[in-house]
Parts: sequence; C-alpha cells; structure tokens
Amino acid sequence: MNRIISYLLTAIAAAVWVSIAYVGYLAFIDTNGLEVTESASWGANGQPQTQFRAGEILIAHRVICVDKVVPGEFSIEIHDENGTVWIVSRGRTGQVPEGCTQRNVQYKIPNELRPGNYSLKAFTLYETNALRSERHELPPIKFEVVP
Repeated sequence: MNRIISYLLTAIAAAVWVSIAYVGYLAFIDTNGLEVTESASWGANGQPQTQFRAGEILIAHRVICVDKVVPGEFSIEIHDENGTVWIVSRGRTGQVPEGCTQRNVQYKIPNELRPGNYSLKAFTLYETNALRSERHELPPIKFEVVP
C-alpha cells in the first residue's frame, strides 16, 4: 500500500514539474522569431525611391520572416528629426503567414509634411502564445520630403 502511494505521489510531483516547465517555456522562451530581411521605400511605380513630395505615394517594401503564423495589430507612424509624430494608421489587424513574405504597403505622404528627413515606423503587437504578447518595432524606412 505504501508503495502505491509512493508511486502516485511521484507521478503527481512529476506532472506538476512538467506543467511548471511548460508554463515557464510559454511565458519566457517561446517566440515567433520575427525577422525583417529587406526594408526599403519605393515610389508609386514600384521602383526604389527615397525622395517624395507631400501628397505622393510611398510604398513600404519589406520581406518579413516568421517561424509560425503571426496574427496581430499593426500601427504605422511617421517621425521627423525633431521628434514630431504623425499617426498614419493604428490598430490595423492582420497576420503574417509562416515563412518569408514580401509586403508592399502603400501610404500617402501627408500634405502637411515640410521638406526634410523622415522615418516611416511600423509597430506590431502580436500574441506569441496564450500567455504572452510581444511588441516589435520593424526597422524604420527613411525618406526625404522635397519641395
């Protein structure tokens, strides 16, 4: 009888440790391995371009690689050299499929941007697993607004 109780307690203790290890893995280790391998600004013609006029279309070209499907929210901002921020879009939802995907997203350069240097910044908030979400800033795309 004592032997059966001993086996049961050992099995319960092992199950508890496996559960704790799995929760620790989800909470601290499991990530999706999001990586941007290409990032550039293109003009409306689909060719690389770094100078734009206010009101023109900038295509943000990126190749994004992930280990697994990543659903999440995406926010886009334009930053000038003085720290002023223009919100382009906030809270757009979507997902990046597993593997490497080319993304070409069009944005209109706001009419109120004066000549100068700017960065188009993209932020993602995605659920890594059931216990954790991560915020990731993609590499900024630098461009210049000309008269």
